Amino acid sequence: MKNLRVTVMGLGLHGGGAAAARFCVSRGAKVTVTDLRDAATLESSLDSLQDLDIRYVLGEHRREDFTDCDLIVKNPAVPRNAPLLRLALEQGVAVETDISLFLRNLKAMEEDLRKGGDSAHAQVVGITGTKGKSSTTSALHHALRTAGVTSFMGGNITISPLLFLDDIRSALEHHAAEFHTLSGPGSRRTDPRRHPWVVLELSSFQIGDLHLVGESGSGNLFSHGMHWPDWGILTNIFVDHQDYYGNMESYVADKRSLFSPMNTTSWSIIGNAGEWTPGFLSAAGGNTVDAADEGVQAASLLPEKLLVPGEHQTENLKLTALLLEKAGFAREEIPGLLVNFPGVEHRLQFLGELGMESSGMRCRVYNDSAATIPEACLAAVEAFNSPVFLLCGGSDKGLDPGPIISAMNKAEKSFLLEGSGSVEISKLIHSSMGGTPANPVSYSSMEAAVQAAVQAMQEFSSDHPGSDPESGPVLLLSPGCASFGMFLNEFHRGRQFIAAVEHLKNFIPVPQGPA
Repeated sequence: MKNLRVTVMGLGLHGGGAAAARFCVSRGAKVTVTDLRDAATLESSLDSLQDLDIRYVLGEHRREDFTDCDLIVKNPAVPRNAPLLRLALEQGVAVETDISLFLRNLKAMEEDLRKGGDSAHAQVVGITGTKGKSSTTSALHHALRTAGVTSFMGGNITISPLLFLDDIRSALEHHAAEFHTLSGPGSRRTDPRRHPWVVLELSSFQIGDLHLVGESGSGNLFSHGMHWPDWGILTNIFVDHQDYYGNMESYVADKRSLFSPMNTTSWSIIGNAGEWTPGFLSAAGGNTVDAADEGVQAASLLPEKLLVPGEHQTENLKLTALLLEKAGFAREEIPGLLVNFPGVEHRLQFLGELGMESSGMRCRVYNDSAATIPEACLAAVEAFNSPVFLLCGGSDKGLDPGPIISAMNKAEKSFLLEGSGSVEISKLIHSSMGGTPANPVSYSSMEAAVQAAVQAMQEFSSDHPGSDPESGPVLLLSPGCASFGMFLNEFHRGRQFIAAVEHLKNFIPVPQGPA
C-alpha cells in the first residue's frame, strides 16, 4: 500500500473506520478520511487518530476524493448504492472494507509463513444472524480462552480485526514452532489447540460488502486472496434492516452468502432461521448442523445454570457448544468452558442491585440497549420471572411494534424513550384502549426515564416488601427500537443508562473481574 492514495469513506464511531485509517497509514498509504458528520460528532474517533498524518474532509463528501484515488475503504454503514461509491467503481477504483483488508492480509501472512515450512493457519469463525451475534461471538471467544486456546475476537462487535493482525502473526509463529508439522484440513479438526482462532461477528452489511469488493476486481471472492471463514454460525433470522434492504430476501441473501464459499472441511451451525432454514442448509458448501435437530444434544453440553438469564441466551450458548464439539473439544469439557460466561455489554448486561429505601427490597438492574428490534425487547422481558419495570421505545426502523406492546403488557410498568417508534407505539396503545388517555409518557432524557422508573419501583416495593433479589423487581432497559435521535447509537444509549443508574442512591454495582 506504500504511497497509494486511500480514501476512508465513513470514519464512524464504532472503531472500524479509525482502525482502517491507522492500518493504511502504517502501511505507507496517503490517507484521506471523509465523513458526512461533523468533527464534534466524530470527536472520539478523531481523538484516536490525532497522532497520524491524515487529511480530513468532514461534513461533506467531495467527488475528487473518490475519483482521484487508488483505493476506497468503505464503512459498513455507507449504502452500497451511494452515488460517489458507484462512480468510483465505474471508474475502476478498488474498494475494500476493514474486514476484507483483514481477511486478505491474513491469507498473505499465512502464505508467507508457509514458505519457511511453518504450519500457519488460523481458524476463522464467522458468526452472523439478526440477534445474538455478539453474545455467541463473545461466548465462543470466552470458551476458547478458558480452554487455553489463543483466540482473537473482532468484527461487528466494535473491535476491528485490523487492530490485532500483527498479534496473529506472532501467534502463528508460536504455534508453528510448537507443533512443527504441516497440517491439512483433517488434522486441523483433530486438535483444536494446534492453531490460533479468530472469532468474527459479521453483520449482513459486512458480509454483503465482501461481494462489493468483488465488483472492483474480477468478481471472484477467492481470486482476491481472502482467508474465508473456516466455520460459520447463523444465530437466527428475524425481520430487520428493512429501511436499508427494502425486502427480506435481500437481507437474508447477504447473511446466506457467508456460508456458500465454505469448503467441504468446514462446518456451518444453522440456528433458528424459520422459513429460511432450508436455504441456509443448502447454501453451505461444507458440513452443516441444523441446530433445531440437535437441540437435545446441544442442551446436554451446557452447564446447569447460566449467569445471564433467558431462553435466547440459552440458544446462543447451544450454538457455541455445538461448534466447540465439532471443533474437537471433548463433550465433558464443554460445560466447564461456558459456565462462567458473564454475558456481553449492552446485551442483557447485569449491572448490579438497587436498594429500595421504602422496603429494603433489592432490585436487579439490566442493560439490554443492543435490543434494537421489537422481538428482542419481548425476549428480554420474558427472561425474568420477577416484575419488570421496562424502559423501551426510540426511533422507528419500519418494523412491526407488536412485540414491544406485548412486552409492555407483560411488564409491571413501562416507560418510553422519545422517538418516532415510540410515537407509533403510543398510537397503537391509544387505539387499542378505545382512545382513552392512558398512553405511556415519553421521556426526553435517559435520566428522567430512569428516575420515573425508580420512583415507580419504590411505590411497588412498599406494597410488596421483601429482600430476596431473585424475586425482587427488575429495572430493564430493552428498547426494541433504534437509538437515533436521542443518542448517537445503541452503545451511547447503554452508556447513558449505566451513568444514570450509577448516580442513583443505594446502587451497588456488580463486582468487576479482571480484564
